[in-house]
This record gives sequence, structure tokens and C-alpha cells, in this order.
Amino acid sequence: MTSGRARFDRPATDANVRRTSRVNQPPATCDPGFPDAIGLTIWSFRVRWWQRRSAPEAGFPPWNSPLDVVDHCAELGCPSLQTGVDGWDMSLARAVRQRCERLGIALEGQIELPGDLERFERDLMAGKEAGATIFRCYCLLQRRYEHFSSRAGWERWREESLATLREVEPILAKHRVRLAVENHKDWTAAEQAEVFRHLASEWMGVCLDFGNSLALLEEPVEVARTLSPWILTTHIKDMGLGAMPSGFLLSEVPLGQGILDLAEMFRICQEANPRVRFLLEMITRDPLPVPCFSEAYGATFAPDHRDARGHRPGEWIARSQARGMELPCESPLDDAAALALEERLVAESLSYLNPEKTKNKKP
Repeated sequence: MTSGRARFDRPATDANVRRTSRVNQPPATCDPGFPDAIGLTIWSFRVRWWQRRSAPEAGFPPWNSPLDVVDHCAELGCPSLQTGVDGWDMSLARAVRQRCERLGIALEGQIELPGDLERFERDLMAGKEAGATIFRCYCLLQRRYEHFSSRAGWERWREESLATLREVEPILAKHRVRLAVENHKDWTAAEQAEVFRHLASEWMGVCLDFGNSLALLEEPVEVARTLSPWILTTHIKDMGLGAMPSGFLLSEVPLGQGILDLAEMFRICQEANPRVRFLLEMITRDPLPVPCFSEAYGATFAPDHRDARGHRPGEWIARSQARGMELPCESPLDDAAALALEERLVAESLSYLNPEKTKNKKP
């Protein structure tokens, strides 16, 4: 993040909020409701791609290139992929474009904010060369309740984040691409909506993550409604919860097996942006502890935030337990078992929406 500071000094007008220009977006889908097909994000392959684990003897050879991911996406019958483009050179970008075009896969990028504006523009150009016109980013890698110890610290980060977004806007406009800022356990929905009202940029919007805001004690459907005017792309997932003394455990689970109202969230997204892509982010990992009853957790929020929402974890846990779900756990597994679990969780999610397409795929 840049060290510069920005203020909410750009007027938030109704015209700004109603901006509907959709630059280089995918073709419109049909009627609102469940999508006919969903794509993938690279984080659905956390074990195989980010951890670089392989088990050739079990049918999981190593992935050495984004081209391997594109090929696997096609094998699973997915029409789109969102993946990181940081550090790509133009030769790789052209190879990815050619592979995606041959296989009929639409590409979205993931990119890190500067830092270095020259590096940011270079990565953006490589991603565009590969075919991406939407780039997902986050403003904070860590979870806010783990990273900050005070409201003042969070507010300083907010101003730095706004300054960074304003710095990159001319680069986005120059290359006619759009930046989709994820709700990444950093902003509440109301805080993020305020950012976009004041930025008032046709080149920026939201990557709506269906489940992240549970960690901030927010109802996912309410988050989707609040951020709907700015939705450019999505990370779709279902979520399960478990109990722990200081709060709750939070985990991605296959679509249809968790507590989210997926139908309503799909409807909100498609109504807000009929061209939106739905991209599965089924992360295979150990459950995340959310210590929402600890004193440190509430330090960055407005005083009434936790008081008004403190009843929600108990309700969510009860709904999870009523479904009899077990939260996935990856760390005790060897490479072959962890990769098999990851592949199964992705396949179960894909089959929830289209069982015929996925029933013959490798589990």
C-alpha cells in the first residue's frame, strides 16, 4: 500500500451509484436464478497450486504452469477461470490466451495492489494480453481482527487503501480494464459501499465473496444486497461453522452442504449485473478460528458492531450442526489424500449445479 492518505472528499451522488457501464464484460446470462455453469478460481486448488503438492502415483502430477490449470479447468467442464497474473511475461500471457481460446475458457485476472505502480501496470498489461478485462484484488491480505489492534490503526489503513485505489484508477482507465475489490475480511459491507460511493469510478467495483463476511458477523445475503450496485465478479462458496470457546470455526464446504442461501445470492448478483461470472472458490484447508468473543476481536469495529450481531454465531453453528456437516481438514493428510480431498470437494460443488456434466469426471 502507498503511504499517502486519502479522504472521503469526492461527492457521493446518486448518479455515481447508478453507474452501469459494463466494459468488456462477459455475455449476459439468462433469467435470474441458479447459473447454468460456474467457473473456478485458482484458490479452489490451494493444495495443488499454491502449496505445490503433487502425487503422480495417485493421478496428481505436478502443475508447473498456468497452462496446466487451464487444461484442468477444461477437463472439469468449467467455462471460466480467475487466476493470478503477477509476474507473467508477454510470452506466457499469449500462450494462456491461445489455450483459453482453443478450450473456450474466459479468463479473469487476480492482481496485487501497489506498492509499485510500474509493476502493477506491467502485470495488468500481461493479464489483458492473456484475455482478462476484470482483475480481482484485495486491500488487506490478513484478517482485520488479526492484523489491527485498534480502530485508529484500521482507519489509517483505510485511508492508505483509498489513496492506492485512486492512484491505480488512471491505469485502469488507460487500459480499459476493471478492478474488482474483494470483501476480504477487511471491510464490512457498509464500509466498502462507502468507499465505492466516494470513488465513483466506472473502472472499479466489487468481487463479492459469498462467505468471507461471516467472519465479520455479517449475514451474507445482507452483504450481497449492500454491495450489489458494484458487483463485477464473484467468489461463490458455501460455508459451515463449528464451535470453539472464544468464537467459532469457519470453513468452506461444497455448494449446497452449508448454511448460505445460495439461490438468493445468485439472484441478487444476476439482477444487479446480468453479465456477472460465478467463480467457485472451494478452498481446501483447516477451519479458520474466528475469536469473535475475545476483547481483541472487537477493537477495530464501531462500538455497537459486535453487540448488534453477537447472537449470530450461535444461530449459524446450530444450523450447521442441524445439517450434520463435518468441516474439512487438510493438514493431517499426506499429499495424495489432501489432493484427493481437494478434487472431491471441487467436484461435489460443481455437481451441485450440474450433476450431468460432472458425474463422469474423476472424483
